[in-house]
Amino acid sequence: GLKGAGAKNQSDKGSGGQEGASKAIVDGFKAVTGHIALSDGADFMRFLKQKTAGEVEEADRLMLIGLHTCGDLAPSVLRAFAQLRNIKALCAVGCCYNLLSERCDCVGGHEGAEEKSESSDFGFPMTAHVAARVPGLGRNPLNLAANTNHHSCWGQGIQPEEVHNMYRSAFQVLWIRKLQELARPELRAEKVVVGKIAKRCSNFLEYVRKAQTRLQIPLETLSESEILECWDECVARLPEMRRVQALKALLARAIESLVLQDRLLYLLSTPGISEAVVMPLFDPEISPRSFAIVAKGKLSSLDHQSRRSGGTSTEAHSDTLKK
Repeated sequence: GLKGAGAKNQSDKGSGGQEGASKAIVDGFKAVTGHIALSDGADFMRFLKQKTAGEVEEADRLMLIGLHTCGDLAPSVLRAFAQLRNIKALCAVGCCYNLLSERCDCVGGHEGAEEKSESSDFGFPMTAHVAARVPGLGRNPLNLAANTNHHSCWGQGIQPEEVHNMYRSAFQVLWIRKLQELARPELRAEKVVVGKIAKRCSNFLEYVRKAQTRLQIPLETLSESEILECWDECVARLPEMRRVQALKALLARAIESLVLQDRLLYLLSTPGISEAVVMPLFDPEISPRSFAIVAKGKLSSLDHQSRRSGGTSTEAHSDTLKK
């Protein structure tokens, strides 16, 4: 039958690309883990050959699975599948769209945006069809798509799932009004990074004090009354914030859909790929990145002969992919 080859993003940059590899075999599925930068299908096969002691090189029916293909790893996995004929099936779930490389730098808008290079191996867009219409989206829209919020909050008062976002939003008000000009020159951006401190705070006052400490801003620059007044002001505008969040959720779906459709179009326009679909795989309440791109390639003459002899279970895998 089909043998599985798992693609997993490894964040350990100190590994030199190859340290700390692990592998396990369960019912013919071989999982390999390591840090890899894919540029083409050949890179992927060299990686698998090394991690499996050459076993994968001899296999002619592989299934490529990526369940957390962060940033450019997702399009790289798709390109490996399109280039390598011995990979017969694909299941890839993308994430971290904000880390995708883009054909154009569109931070300031599409007008006058220049291509970064003539290379075609960008994370977005993958196809010329989409590139002609949307050469790039920019970090903010892609970050929005990567942080889809599936929960809509209603009712009186701040709901538990709104608290952390409210802390950060209210702090942004304080930042623009007073703290930005007091920060070190290298930190005086319009939107400063304070890190994930909300979970360790029981109230907004504690949040602000932790943020001030992290940003090395003296605590006496803000009085307790200033902080609490700002909090009350922001809480009073909670209905407006909820409307903005609802609009952002709608836009996030549209942006994610564009990214997924671009990837699907890439596969469908590649010779040798007989079928490709975007399908829901996970519960979006648990995993916001819940859509998978599932595809299968054309069978070789040896595959057809093997199937007729009843020697493989490829037919069962094909039926699963169709479903």
